[in-house]
Amino acid sequence: MLLVTLFYLFNFNTPQVYDAIEYKGQSYSLIGASPLESYLYEKGVEETILKNGFNTACWRGFVAQWKVKDEHLLLTDLVSCGNNENLFTPEFLSSIGLKYDSTGVPFPYFNGDLLLGRNPISTPYFMEALFKEEVALSIKDGVVSESEEFDNSRTYISSYEGDIDEFSRILIWNLDTTDFDLSKTERFAVAISSGNHEKPISKVEILKSSNEQLNPAIEAAILEFPEWSVIYQKGKVTSHKVAIYLTINREVVSKFKFERH
Repeated sequence: MLLVTLFYLFNFNTPQVYDAIEYKGQSYSLIGASPLESYLYEKGVEETILKNGFNTACWRGFVAQWKVKDEHLLLTDLVSCGNNENLFTPEFLSSIGLKYDSTGVPFPYFNGDLLLGRNPISTPYFMEALFKEEVALSIKDGVVSESEEFDNSRTYISSYEGDIDEFSRILIWNLDTTDFDLSKTERFAVAISSGNHEKPISKVEILKSSNEQLNPAIEAAILEFPEWSVIYQKGKVTSHKVAIYLTINREVVSKFKFERH
């Protein structure tokens, strides 16, 4: 039985599906809330869409497609999440106060910022999607007033965060067990904060411990990891925190201590 256990503490809500948007001839995911959400709530007609159905990956009840044409934001498609019903029709759009146009409905009702992402980065543990390329748009009355492009291609996803055995193996290789009574089972809750490429792990916090005298050894072993994920968002390194539960005794040390290749 594996006695080093590792859990990542996320928000376990299902990740929400993004709207899609075309910008400068490229297709992007629209990260975060849909421009249509605030409009529906301001108009008091959000139930008009929700009654068509929703699911756990789409609590707002719809997925929209958008286009930026001549710097103007256009709604180009709208589908119900509950039954994939086409809502981009003259009748439905009229029911929420919009005038149908098959080439795209002008949307001067949105004021704020939009973040676009393309070329998604595969990761086993982030609830939030990561993208190699991002574009930030500032919009006033449905017209783009500012734009900025970001390169996140230096994002690196470490296997140690997604593979329990790999994490356990490196931890035990690094761990000085001199002060451990391995006949006993010790338990720790640890939070690891990511850093940058020069210092991948910026901080280790012992949240709970069955033996505080052993905390320094646990912290030192984790800080010696050869790599950790480095996350870029909006072109800058963004720290993320992973919480891990560890259970250590003689059996687990024996399992991993001498497996080094």
